[in-house]
Amino acid sequence: MRGLLLFVALTRVAAAEEARWNVHLELGPTLTLEQPTVAVNDLGFATGGAHVRPAVELQLHDRVGLEAAYSLEFLIHPVSSSVAVQQGLLLGARVRPWFNRRGGFVLPRPQDRHAPPLSAVELFSDLWVDLHIGASLLSGTRLAYDVGLGTRLPLIFPLQLGLFVRWQQLLLGGDDISFKQILFGITGSLGFLPVHPDGDGDGDGVRDSADRCPDSRHGTPVNSYGCEIESLEAPTPNP
Repeated sequence: MRGLLLFVALTRVAAAEEARWNVHLELGPTLTLEQPTVAVNDLGFATGGAHVRPAVELQLHDRVGLEAAYSLEFLIHPVSSSVAVQQGLLLGARVRPWFNRRGGFVLPRPQDRHAPPLSAVELFSDLWVDLHIGASLLSGTRLAYDVGLGTRLPLIFPLQLGLFVRWQQLLLGGDDISFKQILFGITGSLGFLPVHPDGDGDGDGVRDSADRCPDSRHGTPVNSYGCEIESLEAPTPNP
């Protein structure tokens, strides 16, 4: 019986840590800083290109997730103007050194004259860093790795938009035979904040992630932000 109760208790604790799926999409330019030495009649690829990367993340914790990504770089040949597609299959992890525990989606904003003004920190959901390693399929299977950094704004549930920058290297057979690239641009995510189920610490009926006044007095009327509403009743005149 004790074993059964312990199992139920552990199950409830585990349920408080949601393992959820997030979908990310990166779009932006590719800047090739270095590429393999080419023959005189082959000028290689142009410096500029385009970057597209869909990724799926299993967020195990509010700070850590595992990712699988399919990276596409469209590289332009400066002579023939043809486009080569650089493909990559990558696995990695995303870490959030900072995330907004009480942030919420900025649209639609509740229309409430008692609501405090929107603060700058509420515009961001997290600051993330990721690392991937995998295979590049450009001219055969080669080793590829990258490191990225970005931040996101929770726009409208469940969409988040942000900015990113990424360093990527493709190893084609030696330290001096490789592609080195900088990728940057915008990122869109479909995810849900927060990872932990929303509680209501002060019991005012407003979930903690949206409660800007988490210590309101018990039984006091509050607005949609969880802040106490001043009484609008006129004082009773003295006889």
